[in-house]
Amino acid sequence: RGVKREAKLGLLNESRPKIQKVSGTAEHLAASIGKGVPCTHVLESARKTWADAAGTSSVVASCPVVRGMTRIPDANAEDRIHALLKKNNLALPLEISPLSGSHVEGYPRIKPLDFLEYMAGSGNIHRLLGGHRISSCRVLLETFWRQYEL
Repeated sequence: RGVKREAKLGLLNESRPKIQKVSGTAEHLAASIGKGVPCTHVLESARKTWADAAGTSSVVASCPVVRGMTRIPDANAEDRIHALLKKNNLALPLEISPLSGSHVEGYPRIKPLDFLEYMAGSGNIHRLLGGHRISSCRVLLETFWRQYEL
């Protein structure tokens, strides 16, 4: 398994993936990996959102996370945004593992099963079901998994 780390938005600055010959959606993903620090896009969005909300009663106008993002310079954005998210309890204690055997070898990711197990174990699985309790979603989930198998 990969190195234990806090799950965070964006990519890790550490090792860049080894991009191999790819096509379709994977090609688009591979091409976008090298275009700047991914967190700078988050910062740009936060700055625009903060400016739009200025002087309003919007929740955004009083959000310490969005406000904090507007103060982060683009240099080292990845590390700084992760620290801000962790400080505000917005980082999950999940393992980040590199992909293997794919078109983007080494690309960091959170395994879906690890994420689902965390959400279920922390009593938050309902957040993945639009706020509904799992007990009221039997038909919905059966339909989903039946269609997923196709």
